Amino acid sequence: MRVIVYGVDGTMGQWVVKSVTDSQRDEFVAGIAPRKELLAPGEFKSLKDFTGQADLVIDFSHPSNLPDLLAFGIGTNTPLLICTTGFSDDEIDQIKEAAASCSILWSTNTSYGVNLLRFLLEDVAEKLLDYDVEIVEKHHNKKKDAPSGTAKTLAGAVSTGRGAYKYGRGLEDGVRESGEIGIHAIRGGSIVGEHDVIFAGAGEVLTFSHQALSKEVFSSGALKTGRWLVGKPAGFYEMKDVFMKEEKA
Repeated sequence: MRVIVYGVDGTMGQWVVKSVTDSQRDEFVAGIAPRKELLAPGEFKSLKDFTGQADLVIDFSHPSNLPDLLAFGIGTNTPLLICTTGFSDDEIDQIKEAAASCSILWSTNTSYGVNLLRFLLEDVAEKLLDYDVEIVEKHHNKKKDAPSGTAKTLAGAVSTGRGAYKYGRGLEDGVRESGEIGIHAIRGGSIVGEHDVIFAGAGEVLTFSHQALSKEVFSSGALKTGRWLVGKPAGFYEMKDVFMKEEKA
């Protein structure tokens, strides 16, 4: 599988390149780095400058690169694995519209452990509707968006039958509103990524936790997911579709 890495100059982009080059099945054919001044061989500022052949684009970059990414996918019918977070609702709509022309999978987290947690939470949340839910996420001090895309995804998994999201709490917030989902972000040091989903009931607390020990869990998960996406018909896919592949078969 021939892979283009969008955001090759970023930390996650470098991890994806490593996973691809370490693989015996895949080939790194180009890296896209829109903001990099001195490009290395095989690197480009835009997908418009790439004239080779590729089977997949893996994107760990920035929402501002979405037009370039979608134009390439639509124009070449190349599958897109979009792992960037921080998109607006309008940008997510653009991704879904583009999926009419090429296969696109968007995921806020390509760790298979996190995605399994998400699916477990959907079932648990339905059974614990009278429990308060709080989500705490921790990341390194260089992460720009808060709360994390993963925290929002996990909040979505427990949201059925509950109220609005509450981002952090201050001195003026008063008593917790019934049904609200609290979401809290911590930034510090070199924390790779930790997420705790807390169900607090009368007399007991149930906590679901995931801790990423290395960013390789995201790059290897992205590569595995990308292999699944290649060959799929045009459409908008999510990680749940990857997990359901055996059942669909």
